[in-house]
Amino acid sequence: MDVQRETDAANPSKGDGCGRAFGLRTLLLLVGVCAAVAWSVRVARDAAVPSYRWLHLLAEGDAEQRREAASNLGEVEGAIGATIRPRVAQALAVALADPDAEVAVAAARSLAPVIQAEPDDDAARGWSTALATGLRDPRVEVRRASAVGLGIPAPGKSSAAASDALAAALDDPDEEARAAVATALGRAGTGPRGIEALAKALMHDPATAVREASARSLALYPEGRDAATLALLRGLASDRPRARSESLTALLRRRTDRRGPSAAIVPALIATTSDADPAARACAASALGDVGPGAVAAVPALVARLGDPDGPSEADRQAWPEMRHRPWGPAVQAAEALARIAPGTPREAEAASALIAAIDATPYDPPRRFAFALALSNFSPPFAREAVRPLAGLLKENNPSRNDLRGPDWDGVCEILGRLAPGSPAEAEAVDALVQAMEYHRSYTSIQAADALGRMGPRAAASALPRLRAMRGLASESAPTLPSHVESAIRSIERGMASDSP
Repeated sequence: MDVQRETDAANPSKGDGCGRAFGLRTLLLLVGVCAAVAWSVRVARDAAVPSYRWLHLLAEGDAEQRREAASNLGEVEGAIGATIRPRVAQALAVALADPDAEVAVAAARSLAPVIQAEPDDDAARGWSTALATGLRDPRVEVRRASAVGLGIPAPGKSSAAASDALAAALDDPDEEARAAVATALGRAGTGPRGIEALAKALMHDPATAVREASARSLALYPEGRDAATLALLRGLASDRPRARSESLTALLRRRTDRRGPSAAIVPALIATTSDADPAARACAASALGDVGPGAVAAVPALVARLGDPDGPSEADRQAWPEMRHRPWGPAVQAAEALARIAPGTPREAEAASALIAAIDATPYDPPRRFAFALALSNFSPPFAREAVRPLAGLLKENNPSRNDLRGPDWDGVCEILGRLAPGSPAEAEAVDALVQAMEYHRSYTSIQAADALGRMGPRAAASALPRLRAMRGLASESAPTLPSHVESAIRSIERGMASDSP
């Protein structure tokens, strides 16, 4: 033992070396275990949340792997949580500059649904700004994909910077890219630059597809209703037929969407009601109607249009096929606008008197006569009752089942007569027309006519009782509930007669 201790004392480094060797092996073992654990965690995480795997491949994979990763990040976006979404957006934004064009295109396509899925609009707008950088890429396919992507998210998720970038990109040398940009502005546009760029493209772009997309986007533009409306009215003056037809379609679609202008442009619209183009006059009248009572100053200008003989041209009918089934033109649109502007204003009597005179002046023009009477029915009762006689006459003269007068809402006419005719001078005429309409049809119009007769009151509707009783039990495939409505009308009239008896 003493010999051993002396030997160890003579060689003090021997024990320390063994300790260091043991410590190094332990450290290496621990590092290996940690790496294995980390790898296992990563594999488990990637299996549970595929986006982590795609993020890794997008950053470190080869070109084919990056393409697959960029595409898949857009497809799985809806399944990932808010925690990773910023990382996904950032990675895709970086990938827009990838040297492989297919990777950059896939990144642009995938970033759009990421923006759409983001509930925080501020964050979404920031990412839309990042996506807009692709509009300046030297590769045309990347610019196209970026423009298409910017048009996907809902309005409110695109930034002003993205909108301005789109507006600037309407000068892109590639026609397909410009068309995609114009389309995107209809959803992502904000501020005046987008409208100005679209208006310029509508009038001057050499490509039909770009002009058409510009007109559609002006109709849909989330902001600047006034400027967009005026731009589309100017588009009607284009010497390019397709630009004109798309402007007309966009104006009519904008009205259908109830995206009307404000009272601020009433003076400009009033001026347009005197335009040489009938379509421009008609669209200006419609736009004034969309403003509502705030456009009361336009009543004289609209009254002046009631005598316009012009209807839509054949080209305009092709642009908006609905014109084939209903009256349309400066006079009809002016009448409809008066009905939306004048009631309840100091100019109501002026407008109503003009409509009554217009009805009397068009005895041989049923479509126009119908439009004027229908507009008048929206006025206050003393004026609206003047519409009963012409509407009853049209309902009686034009058998709806034969479609003699195409377009009118005969169901609505029956409802109007039931509301306005009781107590009016033309009450008896309305009853006769309603009975005839009920017999013409075995459809919803018959039901509305029966309901209207039930509201007419016993004195007026008593003459209809024999014909109503004869229709008891009559039904058709298109009006299976007609008998119950007839029965209800009979009971209503009979109750009224009983209460009137001494």
